[in-house]
Amino acid sequence: MKRSRLILLSLLIICSLVGCGGGGGGGSSLPATDTTISGQIEVPAVDNGLLGAVSYATDEALLQKIADSGTCTVNGKSSAFTLVPATHYFSISEIPVATFYDVKFTYEGVELRLIAPHSSTYIAKNINLTTTARRC
Repeated sequence: MKRSRLILLSLLIICSLVGCGGGGGGGSSLPATDTTISGQIEVPAVDNGLLGAVSYATDEALLQKIADSGTCTVNGKSSAFTLVPATHYFSISEIPVATFYDVKFTYEGVELRLIAPHSSTYIAKNINLTTTARRC
């Protein structure tokens, strides 16, 4: 009898120190498990030739091709995306949280790129010639 009381007392002390599960939600929350990046894409018009003439006007036909059969990668991994050519709006959801995001939209030989640091689970950034240009 004395031994069983000692075991019960020990269990109660351990539960009070460590916690026994149960309990209601309180103020704790789980860390974010994914991120969404959205914004507008401005696809520059580029004439044929080595460099040709680059126009800042959006190439609507190319934007439609990216929407129909382009690919999107985020940090090197293929990602599903939505792109509405009429409004240029794009959205990429369910991206694993990372310290930064390297987003690339690709169609044949055209690649549009955006690099953004993680600032929240919803990031609004536009992709255009400025975000795509890089030093070689």
